[in-house]
Amino acid sequence: FKRYYPVLVAVLVAVLPLGMNTYWTEVAVNVGLYALLALSLNVILGQAGIFHMGHAAFYAVGAYVTAILNTHYQTLINDVFGLTGGANGIFGIARPELFGIKIRKAIQFYYLIWIMVGLTVLLFHWLSESRFGRALNCIKEDDTAAEGCGMDVAHLKLMAFVIGAFWAGMAGNLFAAKMTIISPSSFTFWESVVVF
Repeated sequence: FKRYYPVLVAVLVAVLPLGMNTYWTEVAVNVGLYALLALSLNVILGQAGIFHMGHAAFYAVGAYVTAILNTHYQTLINDVFGLTGGANGIFGIARPELFGIKIRKAIQFYYLIWIMVGLTVLLFHWLSESRFGRALNCIKEDDTAAEGCGMDVAHLKLMAFVIGAFWAGMAGNLFAAKMTIISPSSFTFWESVVVF
């Protein structure tokens, strides 16, 4: 019966928004965004054992890169070179388009984000079972012993950090596309605490 859990979860996630109103669909979208952030932090903290409380910064970088690339290329608070809109943020971020369909409705974002969560879970499960994932677990338990066994601890920790940061940036990309407006107040230290 255990082997059918992923299928049951996928079916539940697929049919859940059909019985929800727009408000609860939006809540489920936000839960999905935080799930992506938590999964990306898990690579850094859970697998490699690197204590990291600034994860929202990568979320913000992903969101701002998306915003800048989607609006006439318009640093956060100081608005260096007129790129980020300063404290006001960036407005008019384009909605994503997938297979020619513009994603605008809450239910469309729900499916987009939860498909990304599912793919992330599969990818990170594969990663944890790989040689790289086992090496990260060794480093987490005792990085001195791992280095003594011939592992390049610094390189492996850097790779874990890069993977986690990239995935947080991707979640920020989805956040910016969903909100169509971002500002520095969206990415406070409290966001990192919540994800942690």
